[in-house]
Amino acid sequence: MKCWGDNSSGGLGYGDTNDRGDDPSEMGDYLGILNLDGKGVLSTQSGDGHTCALFDDNQMSCWGLNDYGQLGVGTTANQGDASGEMGSYLSTINLGGQNASQISVGSHHSIMVNPSGDVKAWGRNENGQLGYGDTIVRGDATEDSSPNS
Repeated sequence: MKCWGDNSSGGLGYGDTNDRGDDPSEMGDYLGILNLDGKGVLSTQSGDGHTCALFDDNQMSCWGLNDYGQLGVGTTANQGDASGEMGSYLSTINLGGQNASQISVGSHHSIMVNPSGDVKAWGRNENGQLGYGDTIVRGDATEDSSPNS
């Protein structure tokens, strides 16, 4: 997997905040492959500064901007913007023992659908975009480390 564009929060996943693709010497063979620890990527989605990947083991990980817990890892710390945050260090999202079959990403929130059609969402929720009938942010604190809540 390769990513390019705005990388101010590490959403490209290269362990820095350098934009890529704005110079010809950054594309093609010059553009590095992301370190995803050898996991096969089925699909990806990008939001406003964060990226999520669905892997061939039906697990998912997100990296980049995390100001509302949209990475689903129980903190608001960005991930992928410094060395040592990708590859084997990249957190797999705790989906409560479920597998993801589809993923989607909004501006500051992330969503998964399991094979049964159940939806889990986390991140910013000021307008109820998570679909839980409230405006509670999810995924931004340790007690919310599972997007289940």
